[in-house]
Amino acid sequence: MGRIAGIRRWLHLDREVLEQIDEELGLHFDLAVEELVGRGYSRDAARAEVLRRFGDLGYYRDQLREIDEDFRLRLRRADLLEFLRDSLSHAWRGLRRRPSFTVLVAVTLGLGIGVNAAMFGVLDRLMLRPPALVRDPAALRWLYVQREWLGRLTVNSSLTYSDIRDLDRAKAFSGVSVVRDAELTYGEGPTARKIPVNLVSPGFFPLLGVQPALGRGFMPADDSLTPATGVAVISHGFWQREFGGDPRVLDRVLELGEGRYRVVGVAPEGFAGATPERVDAWLPVRTAATEMVGGPWESSRGIFWLHAVGRLAPGYSVAQAEAEATGLHRAGRAEQPHYDPKARIIAGPLLEALGPDSPPEAKVSLWIAGVALVVLLIACANVANLLLFRAIHRRRETVVRLALGIGRTRLIGELLVETVLLTMVASAGAMLFAVWGSGAIRRLLFPQIDWSADGFSWRIAGFTVLISLVAGLAAGLVPAWLESRPDLLSTLKEGGAQAGSRRSRVRAGLVILQAGLSVTLLVGAGLFLLSFRRVRSFDLGMQPERVLLVTPDFPRGTPAVRVAGVFDAALARFAVLPGVERVSYSTSVPFRGNWAEELTVPGLDSLPRVSTGGPYVDGVSPDYFQAMGMSIVRGRGFRAEDRAGAARVTVVGETMARLLWPGQEPLGKCLKIGGDTMPCSEVVGIARDARRNSFVSGDRMQYYVPLPQFLGNTPSAFFIRVQGDPIAQMGPVRAALAEAAPELRWVSLEALQALVDPESRSWRLGATLFTAFGALALLVSGIGLYSLLSYGVASRTREIGVRSALGARPSGIMVLVARDGIGLVLAGLGMGIAGALAAAGALRPLLFHTSPLEPGVYLAVGLVLLLIGAIAGALPAWRAARVSPMTALRSE
Repeated sequence: MGRIAGIRRWLHLDREVLEQIDEELGLHFDLAVEELVGRGYSRDAARAEVLRRFGDLGYYRDQLREIDEDFRLRLRRADLLEFLRDSLSHAWRGLRRRPSFTVLVAVTLGLGIGVNAAMFGVLDRLMLRPPALVRDPAALRWLYVQREWLGRLTVNSSLTYSDIRDLDRAKAFSGVSVVRDAELTYGEGPTARKIPVNLVSPGFFPLLGVQPALGRGFMPADDSLTPATGVAVISHGFWQREFGGDPRVLDRVLELGEGRYRVVGVAPEGFAGATPERVDAWLPVRTAATEMVGGPWESSRGIFWLHAVGRLAPGYSVAQAEAEATGLHRAGRAEQPHYDPKARIIAGPLLEALGPDSPPEAKVSLWIAGVALVVLLIACANVANLLLFRAIHRRRETVVRLALGIGRTRLIGELLVETVLLTMVASAGAMLFAVWGSGAIRRLLFPQIDWSADGFSWRIAGFTVLISLVAGLAAGLVPAWLESRPDLLSTLKEGGAQAGSRRSRVRAGLVILQAGLSVTLLVGAGLFLLSFRRVRSFDLGMQPERVLLVTPDFPRGTPAVRVAGVFDAALARFAVLPGVERVSYSTSVPFRGNWAEELTVPGLDSLPRVSTGGPYVDGVSPDYFQAMGMSIVRGRGFRAEDRAGAARVTVVGETMARLLWPGQEPLGKCLKIGGDTMPCSEVVGIARDARRNSFVSGDRMQYYVPLPQFLGNTPSAFFIRVQGDPIAQMGPVRAALAEAAPELRWVSLEALQALVDPESRSWRLGATLFTAFGALALLVSGIGLYSLLSYGVASRTREIGVRSALGARPSGIMVLVARDGIGLVLAGLGMGIAGALAAAGALRPLLFHTSPLEPGVYLAVGLVLLLIGAIAGALPAWRAARVSPMTALRSE
């Protein structure tokens, strides 16, 4: 009690202490005055002499107060240390006496904490931690253009090179750099492979405030259109993997794509550029761009393929920079009649996931993080219920301690210390789960991001400890408060066998909360699963499932005639391979790129516009539509006789036919591909529309021409439709291509489905994690319901025995117990459905062709919860039905 009194005194103001100091000083002063008066001094003279001897009383008063405060501080520290020592000792003994309880609580909390730590490890990289080694990342901004397109306001990060040059003149930016990710072939022969590179402006490294660890960065003279040998800065990881960290790597020449690049610098360790994706090399944009994009890309205002990052100049705000950049952008676009005159530039944060054009995966990840917090909340509610059960079993001990004089504050503190100790035990397992869980999430759902430097960090450890403390306090506060306030008299009379109605209501409320939150998570899981299923079954207008994509990489300078000859020779070899159904080639690859040509339609002053842009053209070989699983709805496809010099023909997509010739027959119409001076290409077929960019893009104007009639272009890839798994055909296809063209530098073979799958990543992410976390929440809720019903049976043993003695049938007793469980489940179901309905509006944009109010999902979740409730209540009900009346009465 003395220690608690000391803690209480700490909470009061020191007014009483100051009064005691004044009283003590006054006593000594009066005694000294009386002594001098007794020695013959007058009282006034005595007071004056004592004041002279005492000196500054205010000084002594302050010194005494500081001494008292120091003493009280040391006393409080000693009290706190003694309290923690005693509480930890008492808690440890209690946990050792009940190992099953300890394990159950630790596992429950560990799972809840672990999933949050795992998600933190992902979100930390995506949304919290800026790219490593970048100077003052808050001043770096990605530049976006917001404009109206066909009545819809859009935000896009893709800009033209001319747009970026306009923005670089803004005084509000100390610099603006191009950034464009790409993959280029590295090396030649069997060891050749694709590596990720970034095309950047010469000022890229100074803009980010990064100095190469070896060599130098780029200079303006390095950014040339036609150098004999370009220059490159390689990453530290690439330097270690490919050159063993050899400092003589400078001036080594790399074979990258169709160019040769001399290494002039090595980036510092840990630097990956301005994006989270892995980068092996940085190249000057003007040197490398010619290989990636054709046409006058430097001066064109229509080739949107670059991204821009700028650094705010000192003294300029984001709003000022956006205003000046917007003015420059509009001025550069003033002569384009179809461009939105109200277009504006947005300067978004360096972390793209927080910007206006954040990827769907980032938005879904935020939802998953919220789901993880809900799982933790469910775990805390379950642990709170377990602590309440344990508190009831040791109520008699608690009452005796209170009767012997322990304070309620100290008792609550001891119980909270015990809960926090349990949580710390759980956090150790949670950290292991975080390492495994975040690694699995990263590899499976974010493969495009470079996680090589992201292991278990102090940030994750600190987050785990912090959330463990919060979870421990949240789970233990209500049980500790209720346990410290028992009814002393009734508890001593009952022997601790019965539980108060208030505690019963709290336990039931916690179970309802768990069930309700589980329902909300399961509804989200069901909606994402339904979305993912609809994504997988979505009709793309083509059938990529059994198509092998083959992309050969020819040596630099290979004539176009030789490339075309190799494609024709390889086409004939592929067609006779066992298991091959159809073979074709084309100039572009779906979900990888588009090509547009100047197009004139007789009778139309201008072409209609759609949100997806275009019209886009693809030069193909005769069996293209069959190989891609596309259907010709009217007319015909291409034939072998549609060669160079023959009558020009074309096949247009349904959307393009409808928009160009509404209400007319498109077959036989004329397209002038390449401009008004070109001869007509007759429309001989209407192909079904096919998605070639994304699942959520709108209608697209697409047309196709026979490749021999597509002047100035060569094929880029084969499409081989096979029987069975396309991966199994890689060996024979590679061997056949090597026979047709032994000079190839490198050949990429992949299933066409692999290009389609990333488009469904956000829905797969939601379906996977919502389902996993929802199932975990349901399991924890089921355990909580089972625990509550089991304790209910144990606490009502006497009542059940009396009912049995009076003739109640076992089936009736089972119904009695099961009815309580069903009531809790129904209450939780209603709460969860209400929560799901409240979140429906925010969830709608993340779903694919799925309403957040799908009745089938809600019905299925309700049935699952009722089933779990029935399973959780079956064993307690069965036990209740077997209670012997004599045993029940003897127990009392």
